[in-house]
Amino acid sequence: MSIIYVATQDAGVYFTDDYVSVSTQPTWTAVNNGLGALDCRHFHVDPFDPINRQYVLINTGWILYRRVNGAAWEEILTPAICEGLIGCAEGGTIRCFWLDASIPGRMWATFGSPGIAEDPAGFWVLYTDDYGDNWTAIEIYAGVWTYGFEWIVAHGDIVFFSNCRHAPYGQVDYSIDGGANWLEEHLWGHYWAPFGYNILTPERIYYWSNDDGGGLHSFDYTRAPTIVFYNTLRPGSGGQMWFDPVDPLHQRCIDWMGHTFSYTTDEWTNKTTSGDISVTCISPLDLNGEIVIGTNIDHSGPTPHHVVAIMVDENDWTPSGIAGSNCNVAPYTDSIPDTCGGVCQYGVQAIEIPPRDVNNYHERNHWVGSAAEMALCAPVNPGAVWFQTDTLDSYWWDGAVWQGMGGGGGALADHEHAGVPGDGGQFDADHLLSTGANDGDVLTSDGAGNSAWEPGGGGPLADHAHAGIAGDGGQLDWDNIWSDAVHDHSAAGEGGTLDWDNVWSDAVHDHSSAAEGGAVDASVVTYDPAVDADWDGGVDPGDTNDALDQLAERTADLEANAFVRQTIFTYAGNVSVGGGLLRIYNLTGVTQVVTQVFICVTTAPTGANLIVDIHRNGVTIFTNQANRPEIVAAGFTDSTLVIDLPNWLDGEYLTAHIDAIGTTITGANLTIHVVHHS
Repeated sequence: MSIIYVATQDAGVYFTDDYVSVSTQPTWTAVNNGLGALDCRHFHVDPFDPINRQYVLINTGWILYRRVNGAAWEEILTPAICEGLIGCAEGGTIRCFWLDASIPGRMWATFGSPGIAEDPAGFWVLYTDDYGDNWTAIEIYAGVWTYGFEWIVAHGDIVFFSNCRHAPYGQVDYSIDGGANWLEEHLWGHYWAPFGYNILTPERIYYWSNDDGGGLHSFDYTRAPTIVFYNTLRPGSGGQMWFDPVDPLHQRCIDWMGHTFSYTTDEWTNKTTSGDISVTCISPLDLNGEIVIGTNIDHSGPTPHHVVAIMVDENDWTPSGIAGSNCNVAPYTDSIPDTCGGVCQYGVQAIEIPPRDVNNYHERNHWVGSAAEMALCAPVNPGAVWFQTDTLDSYWWDGAVWQGMGGGGGALADHEHAGVPGDGGQFDADHLLSTGANDGDVLTSDGAGNSAWEPGGGGPLADHAHAGIAGDGGQLDWDNIWSDAVHDHSAAGEGGTLDWDNVWSDAVHDHSSAAEGGAVDASVVTYDPAVDADWDGGVDPGDTNDALDQLAERTADLEANAFVRQTIFTYAGNVSVGGGLLRIYNLTGVTQVVTQVFICVTTAPTGANLIVDIHRNGVTIFTNQANRPEIVAAGFTDSTLVIDLPNWLDGEYLTAHIDAIGTTITGANLTIHVVHHS
């Protein structure tokens, strides 16, 4: 089962939580409570919590809204808030926003003048790190400008912002340090066309331009040349792109003008393109192997177009509409009306729900929604059990609740397990459940499946002896041992003679007789090495203490250093942001512990620092990113001894990643040393 959101240009936001397959019509519900208008411009779900957080930008008033845990939409960014941040009395519009898939709570938005020479005469980007509660504004340009600004995308410290302030040409401003500093790149015929952005290659954007006869281009500030034209796609105006979550070369895109759908597995060196599929696709998203697409409505056609449709795979070019059976007739029950005006940008978002596992706490938490709504968080009464309906009953999964069983939530009544397969065998309820055990009772069985608590003799064990037969423990004098009285082990079978007054009372004593272990006189114990000089070159080979101290020291040195190894990654030539292409596996048969990461270059970076990360099975070993090794500008080496996740298990692999480079001189001939031991 999957959830699909559809944000429309005239009818607000719709969603379904019961989509199963293209053969089953889902039920659609409008979720517009709290919105001041219904003309959606941009829509996103939270990449870290898509079920519980959604965001939409409305054209009327240029207001950004947030929806949490199924509650009403609430305003989180308005032109008035922006004007307060930049000190402008009036004017300005919010044109787009973006959610960072690498930092929880991080969002970006754009704000600027609505037209030439209009207030506030410039444009800004804004960001928040707390889901929209608080915002910070960064000025990008101040002055008279021309066409406008439309798109912003970001991943970590990398931010791209498209605009047009030098008619008739467009450009992109970008930052690689989280917005602290900005660079410009003219994209000429760009005209703020939509960005395609793949988080697997965060230093690269795709855009549609009139240059080179028109078509798809990409800009990558780490690449030479920085701009590439993909001439396999037809000239025209492109739509939204889709990227495979694992393979950066596998991409899809939509040609708005030709109504065609194209895909590639080699970044557009070759492509496969459909014919006219009679839809203007906006959001080609992957869901359980199916492709969910949004469509704009064309009422001039022979039949109404569906707002959302499904293609079974990349080569299925006959989309099946799933907008509902009543989309053409008011009151549009359980459907998205075809009068909705079409889908807004990023207006189709599909969420694939994983298989349920009610034995796993985190999966239960995921299914019931927010903490405030979780029945699981309420106190559990005696006798309560976890109960899940076969289908999710309601909007926010409150079909998963605590239900009292066995008498309305009290203790379980007496019962038996009848002995049938899966029932647990036969229990005597009279003895096990209704009758408590007394002190000294023992649990007995009659051999026929019946058990009971029986008296065990009514008190402490009586005096007795272990008769000395095999398995019985030898002869014990009960009067002397069990009562802890002073006694000796005088017979051969009792271990020799012990002087109770000296030994048991912990008084100073010796073992002076043969029966007590013999005398040990440390002063006469000698050490006779194979050579006259000891390990330190001294002349007192008889000094036992000195010899043992040296032995302990050498043993410690061997344990600390005998199995130290290092794994080395090398990057020849100028470095660039990226990495992860080479995997080094731990084949030692034991866990390795990473103790140090050392990096060096032969050509120092300038303009910015060079930062390296190490991942283990795709996850950074520096959960605190401040611990990553970092060569400062004009420096050649750095090392870190603080490894947050040091254990490198047998069979796991390490990859090296270059997170940041010099902005003037990138740095060259990088060597990464990973020091580890077993």
